[in-house]
Amino acid sequence: MRRGLLCIALLAITSCGGARHEAAAPMPAVRITSGGGVTGIYTGCQVDSAGTVSAFRVMRAGTDSTLWSRPLSDVERQQLRPLTADAGLLDWHSDERGNITSRASLIDGSTSRRWTWSGKTPPDSAPDEFVLWVQIVRDLCRTRP
Repeated sequence: MRRGLLCIALLAITSCGGARHEAAAPMPAVRITSGGGVTGIYTGCQVDSAGTVSAFRVMRAGTDSTLWSRPLSDVERQQLRPLTADAGLLDWHSDERGNITSRASLIDGSTSRRWTWSGKTPPDSAPDEFVLWVQIVRDLCRTRP
C-alpha cells in the first residue's frame, strides 16, 4: 500500500514538473487613434503592457468608452514586438494635424514616442516600417473577441 502511494506521489510530482511556464515578457504599450473633425469623436485601439488589446471611443468631453477587450495571442505578440524596436519606426518624426487627425504612441520601457498626422493613413514621408507597424496594430483591433 505504501509503495503504491509512493509511486502515485512520485508520478504526480514528476508530471507537474514538466508544466513550467515562463513569464511572458512585458509588451510595449501602443495606442492608435483617428478622428476629430466636426464631431470631435476619436476611435482607436491600444495594446497594454500586459498584452491586452482593446478598442475604444473617445468623445469630445474626453470620456473613454471601451468597446471590447481581449488578450493577445502568442502569434500576435511575436508579430508586434520586433516592430516596436525597429530604428526606422523610432527615427521618424511627425507632428501634423488636420480635420481628421491620427495619433500613434509607443511606450516601451524608458522609450516613449508619439506621432501625429493628418488623415487616416500615414503620410508618404512615413517609413515602410512605420506603415507596417500601424497596419499590424490596426489589424489587431479588427480581431474582436
